[in-house]
Amino acid sequence: MIKYINFLQKKKSLQILSGILLIFCTLISLILINSNYSHYYVAFKNFNISISFFSIFLLKKSVQYWVNDGLMTIFFLLIGLEIKKEIITGKFNTFNQAILPIFVGIGGMIIPALIYIIFNYNTENIKGWAIPIATDIAFSISILSLYGKNISKNIFLMLSTIAIIDDIGSIIVITLFYKNNDHILINYIIYSFLSFFILIILNKIKIYKLSIYIFIGIFLWYFLLKSGIHSAITGILIGLTIPGSIKKQIKKARKYINPLYKLEKILRIPVYIFIVPMFAFLNASIKFSNINIYKCMINPIGLGIFFGLCLGKTLGIFISNYIGNYFKIITMPFDLKKQDFFSIGIISGIGFTISIFISELSFDNIEKLAIAKLSILFASIFASMLGYISLKFSKKSNII
Repeated sequence: MIKYINFLQKKKSLQILSGILLIFCTLISLILINSNYSHYYVAFKNFNISISFFSIFLLKKSVQYWVNDGLMTIFFLLIGLEIKKEIITGKFNTFNQAILPIFVGIGGMIIPALIYIIFNYNTENIKGWAIPIATDIAFSISILSLYGKNISKNIFLMLSTIAIIDDIGSIIVITLFYKNNDHILINYIIYSFLSFFILIILNKIKIYKLSIYIFIGIFLWYFLLKSGIHSAITGILIGLTIPGSIKKQIKKARKYINPLYKLEKILRIPVYIFIVPMFAFLNASIKFSNINIYKCMINPIGLGIFFGLCLGKTLGIFISNYIGNYFKIITMPFDLKKQDFFSIGIISGIGFTISIFISELSFDNIEKLAIAKLSILFASIFASMLGYISLKFSKKSNII
């Protein structure tokens, strides 16, 4: 048991296991929705759960809603913590370290979005333009690990960093362009701002008690939910305010605590082992009897997503790396060759969790949503296979 826990505490091992669970839950979801037991599956997704908090607010929502708008906030909280950690001590703490993944990461978001827009220009489907911009870090790292030990360690590092950049970009896009309802309520936005301001003050006066941040964060989540802005941004905002400095305990002089690292360690296992797979289980469902696969793949939505992920990611990352090197905007601190970015770009086309998340925000129409999800699934499978071919014929000198 201890060995199992130690295995899970390793971030890369956890991401690999999460990717495997992600694939498993997706398959179970597809099997259930297309079986004679689909009504039980749908009933579970739509089962209402009521939650009240000191009689201040009462929410009665479906299981799927609580996962998408509640538990996924915890997923984004973990992303926020990881982003802040990288800014403080990791890959983003100096300009030279940050500029390469940021530059190619942005290129890997812009080109896929443009490809989708080209296929869906001047139609109501245009609101799905952000679906192909995200890379699923757990899925892609898991798939990458299956290629064997002859994969450069630096490819894992660069892919993880680009995926984090994608997460940041996706959060910004969700916040600015997607909302929970048709009306933005100014009073709740003001309440949200005040809650966030309190969190900043707590950080500035060096309050290290995590429970206080979580308590205020619950109100921030509720106010954002009511404001019309998607509440998932709450996770990022809380994560960025959690103290990343170290405090020495008064009673135990040798014991130190870092709230950011402590909370990240607490959240890592439930997020990767439960929340992300549960999201896939509830949202990856596609009823094949209601959709023609051929028509799906020639539909502008399907074409935009498929080519956005499979072609746009590769072109965006490879071309932006080439341009950055040509104009000496970036350097190559990870000892990677230019051709390595071709393989990284292909693997980055594995978009799943956040791509499906944005699909749910983009389309109310059941058929269009099914087309979007199926296209994400096909694109991810194709990117995995093409990535294998690319990596198999790529000679690596740095072995894990």
